[in-house]
Amino acid sequence: IQFLEDYLANEDRFSVENAAKNFKGNFLIIHGSEDEAVPYSAAENLHSWVVNSELILVEKGNHTFGAKEPWLDFKLPTLLNAVANDCIKFLKK
Repeated sequence: IQFLEDYLANEDRFSVENAAKNFKGNFLIIHGSEDEAVPYSAAENLHSWVVNSELILVEKGNHTFGAKEPWLDFKLPTLLNAVANDCIKFLKK
């Protein structure tokens, strides 16, 4: 019950929407078109809330962009490699 009481007493502080709207930096959002865990609308919401955001939709990308546990390979899956390259480009801006 203490967890719930703390959450209710501090709901504004725990709000992703409030945090996103108050974020002042640049923000990259990458979402897979076949993400089974998080709906695309969540990425769209973040993009609409963060002024300096960029949204990239990865076609045929799932929640992990082709990665899985246990990791048995020495190279990234093709989609995850593309995501890593998008992140590098974003950070270089």
